[in-house]
Amino acid sequence: MSRLTYIHSAKKMLSILFLFLFSHGIFASVENISLNSSHSPSSVENTPMATFQQAINDDLAGHHREARQKYDALNGGMLAGMIVLPSAVNLAALERYCSPSGF
Repeated sequence: MSRLTYIHSAKKMLSILFLFLFSHGIFASVENISLNSSHSPSSVENTPMATFQQAINDDLAGHHREARQKYDALNGGMLAGMIVLPSAVNLAALERYCSPSGF
């Protein structure tokens, strides 16, 4: 295995690992919000948190382009701080993220 192939594989595995680890905390937060919410299920589906959860689900399912659209829609909103890490992982999965070291 060439060094470049190894680095690419390692980046992809780290991206998936970060997304997996980060998504478990998000799902717990979304579950708590859903349980404590007084909104009807149809109104909850259009919330930024529901969009964020769907973006995470899309990423985990390998639908990175669909997830990217959702992250872009959430950028600048009240969840902007929460989407930073999963959005960066999504960019890495789409191979549109370049590290400062040039890898």
